[in-house]
Amino acid sequence: MQFFNFIFLKRNWSKDETTLNNQLGSISDDNFTLLLFPEGTTLSNESRPRSIRYTEKIGVKDFDHLLYPRVTGLLASIRALKHNSLVDIIDTTIAYPNIPKDIYGQDYYSLRSIFFNGKFPDIIHMHMNSYSLEDIPIDNDENFTKWLLSRWQEKEKRLELFERSNALDEADDYEDIPITFNKPLMHTLDAFVWFVPMIITWLIYKTIVNLL
Repeated sequence: MQFFNFIFLKRNWSKDETTLNNQLGSISDDNFTLLLFPEGTTLSNESRPRSIRYTEKIGVKDFDHLLYPRVTGLLASIRALKHNSLVDIIDTTIAYPNIPKDIYGQDYYSLRSIFFNGKFPDIIHMHMNSYSLEDIPIDNDENFTKWLLSRWQEKEKRLELFERSNALDEADDYEDIPITFNKPLMHTLDAFVWFVPMIITWLIYKTIVNLL
């Protein structure tokens, strides 16, 4: 995470606001891609009840295929970058095929299923829309919230369609982009190599404890 410049947050807005402004301010004039999930995390047995409790608290209906988005972090991030005229917001909806009903994607396609059981999605569906900052009402909290919820309602309809027809668009018009690994073994090792220092540290610790 450190290598990829993750922004580490405490889920305490009085502290996180300063962290966001400082880190985004340091990259705002460079070429960059900022990945941000307004839902906070993925759908799971843990996140779904939290989303329901939150929507009940604010008196709105939760989504069926999505978690209810949180506005504060996204809006603060966009405002921190608004002076950069090259910034575009790319709204991405991602769907994975063949997941049985009532089973969450992270449980069906897991690291274990992919690396050890050979069960992985043969295609990943992505729908993208691009918005320039001038098209987004970032100067008014209420208007921005309405704008974001409109995007979520569009996503909900796409995912409902995907559940019925395995397509994110009525026209089912898409570009097929093959993804291949030139060095499959190296890519697999690269996914796990970061655990090596932890394992070595653990072995040294156990050795010292045994010697004592």
